[in-house]
Amino acid sequence: ADLAWLVSQGHDVVGVDLSDIAARNFASEQGIPVTVGSDPPFTVVRGERIAYYVGDFFDIKPGRIGRFDLI
Repeated sequence: ADLAWLVSQGHDVVGVDLSDIAARNFASEQGIPVTVGSDPPFTVVRGERIAYYVGDFFDIKPGRIGRFDLI
């Protein structure tokens, strides 16, 4: 719900989940067309204003996803 609200407010968001089902369900529920790519060790589901990394949260490194204004 938080990601959906942030997207609806015009923010770019990044999600991380172990399950690609969560990423695909989010995009489907929000009506966001997505592409699926690879950024090892992650699968990345991308759509307008969203990048959803599928994999272990602890493998995320700052250089991979950039800087955030809020967490």
